[in-house]
Amino acid sequence: MATKPFLKDDDLSQAAKKLRAPAHAPSGDIHQDMPGSEFSRELQSRLLARLSSHPSWTRTGAIALGSWSRDELSPKSDIDLLFTGDEAEVLKLVTDF
Repeated sequence: MATKPFLKDDDLSQAAKKLRAPAHAPSGDIHQDMPGSEFSRELQSRLLARLSSHPSWTRTGAIALGSWSRDELSPKSDIDLLFTGDEAEVLKLVTDF
């Protein structure tokens, strides 16, 4: 479990507004537009916006892994990233967050 939240309270409340219960979902009907997936995509968008605003982001060569890569990100998710870029730039990024 993550020990440091990646979302600010406002981020979470704005993302939660997009979470809607379906009026009717047939039994066993699992598809990408389910509310949970929409919520996850909103969280991903907000996280990416925060990370990509950092000057070192593009030079870190980050690759999303885990729940982020599976579109299963939740407020309690760990943020698993594989960095393939410059080590000094990665250090700047992770130190600032």
